[in-house]
Amino acid sequence: MVNLSKVSAITLGISLCVAPMLWAAQTTGKSRAVLTADKNAFFLGENVLVHYCFENTTTGPIKISVGGDYRGSTRSLRFKVTVTDDTGTVMPDPDPSGYSLGGLGSSPQIDPGGQWCQSLPLMRYARIDRPGIYEVRITHDLGLPAGEAPEGRMTVALTLPTNAQAEEVVAAMLALPPNPGVVMGSLSKPYSDYSALRYGLYLSPLLRRAEAADATAVAAIGVIPTPEATKALLGLLGNTNPAVVRDAARALSARLPDPALEGALAPRNVFANELKDPRRYLITTSWRPEFASEVRAAATKLLATAETDDIRLGAFMLQAVGVPGDAASLAVALTSAIEKTRTLPFESGTYPRPRGAAQELLRAADILVGRGYAPLTPGDTAGGVALWLVALGHGAKPSGWQEDVSRALVHPIPYVRELAMDRLAEDVPASLVPGISGNLESTDPDVQIAACHLVSRARLATLRPQVIESFRKATEWTARECGNTLYTLGARFERVDILASRITEPAVAATMLDHLLGLFDTNGMSGCCAVSADQSRALSVRWRAFVASHRADIEAGRSISLDDPDVTPDLLPPGTKLSRTGKPDWPASPNPGR
Repeated sequence: MVNLSKVSAITLGISLCVAPMLWAAQTTGKSRAVLTADKNAFFLGENVLVHYCFENTTTGPIKISVGGDYRGSTRSLRFKVTVTDDTGTVMPDPDPSGYSLGGLGSSPQIDPGGQWCQSLPLMRYARIDRPGIYEVRITHDLGLPAGEAPEGRMTVALTLPTNAQAEEVVAAMLALPPNPGVVMGSLSKPYSDYSALRYGLYLSPLLRRAEAADATAVAAIGVIPTPEATKALLGLLGNTNPAVVRDAARALSARLPDPALEGALAPRNVFANELKDPRRYLITTSWRPEFASEVRAAATKLLATAETDDIRLGAFMLQAVGVPGDAASLAVALTSAIEKTRTLPFESGTYPRPRGAAQELLRAADILVGRGYAPLTPGDTAGGVALWLVALGHGAKPSGWQEDVSRALVHPIPYVRELAMDRLAEDVPASLVPGISGNLESTDPDVQIAACHLVSRARLATLRPQVIESFRKATEWTARECGNTLYTLGARFERVDILASRITEPAVAATMLDHLLGLFDTNGMSGCCAVSADQSRALSVRWRAFVASHRADIEAGRSISLDDPDVTPDLLPPGTKLSRTGKPDWPASPNPGR
């Protein structure tokens, strides 16, 4: 390892030698990995691309497995990157969560003398805070047997620029093309990655560009882990350009003390990377309690705007630093947002639905109530009712609460009715059951879902007939939730019989059949194709007969074996097969030898 004192001997300048960097290749008996970079030295702040190449040094082809490791993540996770300084200290991983939703993968064959390459942004694998010469070690499993994937090694020199050079680094970074995404199999050309500009000396040149409405510069300030960067973002909230204010608020949000990071709120979306570790780092390094009053003032202004994204940002700011005194401005924003739910386009494929800014505003309401806000009456506005219902959900039961809930259950805005049922506790008074029953018949799917959830939660067996009728007509998420409610109430046979009868409805046939297959000891279906009307009718008749003969099993919740003599292929659409763990697919091929 080269001593840090030798760094001063490296010639500084934005245009450095372009000869390949020092590299080393580690070989196993079958292959080697070579690491290179485009320059001899880099400034801290540049996007350092380390080029990893797997080379087949054997006399025969090698098949490898790559990819499937980057979607939703900050980098490709199958690469294991270790960066150590001159003392042997390993640099921390900036995002160690390992969050990934997969991504495209492939299994290329590498012929003798051939190679497979991918360029890795080094700063997304290691947090390096000071200049020096660092050793980089990289491995990838490549889908090879344990011990056969080679390790590549190299050294990289990183220096701090002067103020003048920092200006050039920023200009050069922002002039590069955007990140092309993960490129597998070939080397990447230099591209911009503003997250590399995380050092305090870049704040001044970035701030000038941010004040001139450069959104990338605003985002780059957002990754600088210093209180000075936080102050800069707070200053940008006073910009006269609404776009700058929005960009600054978004960047600021990543360093606010989000209560969701401590489990005080549920995740917004379990399928999104919330970058918890990078955000915790920013909070620790750059947030100070004295910033809270400015953030609260900015939140009040954002809540009063007409833009949904701005209102959401304001709501998030209140979640982070709001106090009970902010409830008045929150109630006004809630009233406006809830009124808009009457005419907003209905989001599909997701539940709970965002419904504009309402969901984020309600998260802020949860926090303010948790911090001591306690309304005694709902008031006359939709926002006031919403805040009162949130407090009710936290255990508040002021005088006359049952009458107030009864009124909320018949509120003219469906969203308020939905919220009333979501916030009711399990011990539902008998006086509220008629209002819940009426909402089971609502034409608003989310109101029906909320009603089904409450019936399940409170075990309201008296509403079983109403749930059955709702299930006969329900679609999308409503069908699933009503069906689950019937199962909870013990109406298991009625649920399955309705599933069988609705196979004839094209809009829900696939969903109904999928739920029916849950009766079997199977873990998946394949090969299903379009089903004609005649086939649907035949399937429905066959299934209704089948569930009638297995009523005892269904009511007891017992799984039915695919080996049961009564389980025959005519329960499935033509060409369909079911998979099961440790056993062949069902039904077996009629000619297994072919």
